[in-house]
Amino acid sequence: MPLDASGYQILGASIFGPEPLSGIHLDVRPGSTMLYGKNGTGKTRLLDALTQAFQGAGQPKMGSRTRTLIHTSVEVPTSSGDSNFVSALYGMLDISRDLQVTDEYREEFQSGVLGRVNAWEELDLDDPLDLIEYPELKTSQGFHLSLMPSGTPESSRWTVYLSAILGEEDIQQLAKYGNFLSQIRRAMIEGTSLDDESLSTTAPFALAKADEWYAEPFTAVRRDAAPEYVSAGSSPLDGWPPHIPVPLAAIGYVSRGPAQVFVNSLPLDVIQEKTLSLVSKSQWKAPIVEATAGSEMVLAESVQQSVALAETETNRILNVLADFPFWLKFDTRSPSDWFAGKPPRWVAVARHDEATKMRLDDLSFSQQKWVRFALSLYLSKSDLNEPRLIVVDEPEQGLHRQLESRISKGLHRLVAEFDDVAVVGATHSPSFLDPRLGSHLLHLTLTGLGGTVVSDLEVGHLSLDEESKRLGVAPSDILAMTRVALVVEGTHDQIVLEQCLSEHLRASGARVFVMRGTDHAAALPDMQFLFDALEAPIVVVFDNVVQKRVMAIWQRAVSAFQAKNSRLAERTISELESNSSTKEERALAELGRRAIRVGRLSRITPFGLGQPDILDYLAPTHFGLEDGDWQTYKAGFRARRKPSESFKDFLRREYGAKISIDAVRHAAKAMGALPDDLADLGVLVRKLGFLGAIDDLEAAVADD
Repeated sequence: MPLDASGYQILGASIFGPEPLSGIHLDVRPGSTMLYGKNGTGKTRLLDALTQAFQGAGQPKMGSRTRTLIHTSVEVPTSSGDSNFVSALYGMLDISRDLQVTDEYREEFQSGVLGRVNAWEELDLDDPLDLIEYPELKTSQGFHLSLMPSGTPESSRWTVYLSAILGEEDIQQLAKYGNFLSQIRRAMIEGTSLDDESLSTTAPFALAKADEWYAEPFTAVRRDAAPEYVSAGSSPLDGWPPHIPVPLAAIGYVSRGPAQVFVNSLPLDVIQEKTLSLVSKSQWKAPIVEATAGSEMVLAESVQQSVALAETETNRILNVLADFPFWLKFDTRSPSDWFAGKPPRWVAVARHDEATKMRLDDLSFSQQKWVRFALSLYLSKSDLNEPRLIVVDEPEQGLHRQLESRISKGLHRLVAEFDDVAVVGATHSPSFLDPRLGSHLLHLTLTGLGGTVVSDLEVGHLSLDEESKRLGVAPSDILAMTRVALVVEGTHDQIVLEQCLSEHLRASGARVFVMRGTDHAAALPDMQFLFDALEAPIVVVFDNVVQKRVMAIWQRAVSAFQAKNSRLAERTISELESNSSTKEERALAELGRRAIRVGRLSRITPFGLGQPDILDYLAPTHFGLEDGDWQTYKAGFRARRKPSESFKDFLRREYGAKISIDAVRHAAKAMGALPDDLADLGVLVRKLGFLGAIDDLEAAVADD
């Protein structure tokens, strides 16, 4: 979902260089986007490039080879509440702001864009169809525009390009012609010649003949650039996402960008200035101070109200983030102090002693960081109709683990309140990679050629060891990212559930763990480890359990436990151990009693599958057996089994069945619609994943 603003949307950004960034396309969306990757994958460089692009600087820090494009979809606005960015576009196109919003006005806007293309590219175009033979050039109400920063840190400026959403074939044609232009430049630098095939390459449409098109948006080749930077066999358009518009023609410059951007937070001196400006706006054309009956100068009442509002809103933001041991106050001091060189300032007031006030400079590093964040977020609201981009590198820096968890959740709750705020961060902390928070999680990895690839971060489909090696974190960190523990009886159960419930597992941050057989369920050290190491809900899946009977008993036990009657809870759990109980039910009873004794019962949910064995969900033909159902083979097993022989061993001996891990995985992949009980298990996992872990009531029981 794009980031909406008044009259336009921000779709994303494309970043080319420096190494290892060689064509990164990043969606800019409301809420938070978190980047994760090993050191050296370019996370910080990506954030720097993104920041400088939205600041309008030509990215000198990043090197001459860097190009970043911001992609927007601009519509002719239907109200007078235009943003500074849209106003800057009107100025660039010489369009009067006095025109009424009608179809004629929209035509004026479109004609202005085409006029700028003619002026910049020296092309004689009278109609959009002469510019490009595709209707995607225009949106329903306006155009796609891409912006490339071309200013300095002191003077923001963006070059504006007309863009279009192109099909794959069109992008390939454009890439081929772009390679041709690169070969020309390479030949000019190296003094070599081009082959006949290259010379026969033509532009796919008129505007691509303009040198400005390929020279600026996609390459940084200049006379002093290294020749090897121009590679003949690749194009920046390779792998271009279909939803990102392709820049086609330069149409001018603007000095206002599409979004405010700040890195982590504003400096303290800027915060003080912005606060003074904000609280004094209510006194425009009116005095800020007034005299009392005793001729003492005090702040005007309206200014005091503005100060109180600023304090209330800023502390609300801070409290959503975490429970800090102080609150913020804007100390206005007296007007006489101002003339003595003591201007108003923000201070931190201790909650336990309001007489204790601290300068913000005296707070710890992490406290300063998030105080400035809260102040910056509040103060940025005052600007006109512009979305806000917050770039946070390593938000976990300086935080202990518990505060990491609190702030990661608080940050999510905070950005959810604002549909005009996008947070882009880079982190190594599992707390900020919690899939339940709804963040867009991206994984940066290096290719064999040294470039960086960005993909959605998926956790849970590999073993702990494999996952930790892939992500470069400890297995304990992988466990901390687990939001639901799905415990199964054996490896075959794990394979089938991971395959059939893959979407549910990914969406809920769930991981499948294997027990060592239900005969040992109560004493399993790995189960106890899960109890102790995780705060996640635990779903224990058993074969051959009557679901309705077990759940009825279990819910009564949970109710007794929540009522702090542990003895009744244990007696209720023991009802699972009747003469007709299966070994799975008896094992679940033992596991339940153990969970009650350690205060974790309500975190366990039993789930009984409807079939006696996980293989019963799979077609027998996948294991080298003839057509038929499992009941036929089980009847033969009961009639011809050897002493102590398992069903699977019987199938191998009698029919030559090949029941291997690969065969089970292949059979699971071939499964069609999910059986009802597996579908219900998937829904349960999703529900638990998004509801969270231990509740306050159980925490109180555990403390007792």
